[in-house]
Amino acid sequence: MEIEMAIEMKKKIDYSSIDPNIRDLVRVINSFDEFITIESCGGHTEPLSEGQWSENDWYVEFEVTSDDNGWVAFQFLMELINGDRLSGVFVLSKAAGPYLNRNSPEMMLPFMILGNYCCDPQELAKFIKQVKRECYKPTKNKISSYKQLPYELTPLNML
Repeated sequence: MEIEMAIEMKKKIDYSSIDPNIRDLVRVINSFDEFITIESCGGHTEPLSEGQWSENDWYVEFEVTSDDNGWVAFQFLMELINGDRLSGVFVLSKAAGPYLNRNSPEMMLPFMILGNYCCDPQELAKFIKQVKRECYKPTKNKISSYKQLPYELTPLNML
């Protein structure tokens, strides 16, 4: 049920209204059936509202389906972004503690990808798209799977 709802929501996204420097990253996050982006900002020289960040900072907020496929897709994304592999970009939880432990099939859990001047979101989008194409194998009604990430593909090569 969640995935169908996310797919329908994705059809309504107006990508032309998204800041150009993060548009590709929003698209690649939405290319996972188990994710739906809900908010983003590419950074602005003069932020005009609370949701706008300064020009050297950017973010994409997204939700993950709370099923096995969602967690496997999220783990795949975390392997690409967190740790020592990328400088200047992080994935953080937006949910309060009890919500992470709640076992509710209709609930999607919110996360954010945060970045700064050290990581170009357009290059990050290219990297995720490439590794997803080569390593991530989603399956319907079964847990998604992915190959171990090839060590010769390092984000350092893209920056």
